[in-house]
Amino acid sequence: MSFRDSINQWLAGLDAPAGVNLVLDEAGALGLALADGKVLTLEVEEDSGMVHMHVGLQRLPNDGTRALVIEEALALNLFTRATQGATLGLDRGSDSLILSLSRDIASLDHTGFATLLAAFAETAEDLQARLNEVGAPGKSAAPAPSTASVPPVPQPFFNDHTDPRFLA
Repeated sequence: MSFRDSINQWLAGLDAPAGVNLVLDEAGALGLALADGKVLTLEVEEDSGMVHMHVGLQRLPNDGTRALVIEEALALNLFTRATQGATLGLDRGSDSLILSLSRDIASLDHTGFATLLAAFAETAEDLQARLNEVGAPGKSAAPAPSTASVPPVPQPFFNDHTDPRFLA
């Protein structure tokens, strides 16, 4: 069974609206509408055995809030905690923030795939709401995490060019 066949089988087991056939196209892609009207795209790479999920969250504003939105996206992306393991990135072609996630299909089963897909969709909607708050009156980007309890890196670490670990 191909990876695309596996994903199609798992998609067939999901609750879809009547008359909607959840099947990957010949290129291994499928667009799913989210509650907010955005499109979550699934793509299967048969050669690598990976499934990629991505959704365009929003175009970057061209006003004074642009830097705040980018700052918020970076803060949300830190350690991928707020993104639930997904990654926020900039698509320069559309000047949009994109949420993406890739998984090895062999590591999934029907339940794992369904859970991953639902969690990714929920995360996209949550992040969209959080990004929409940026730039609203009285709002600002998320504060940076505190590093007060983290000791600084010893300076000799950077200055010791004779350490064989750093020699090419």
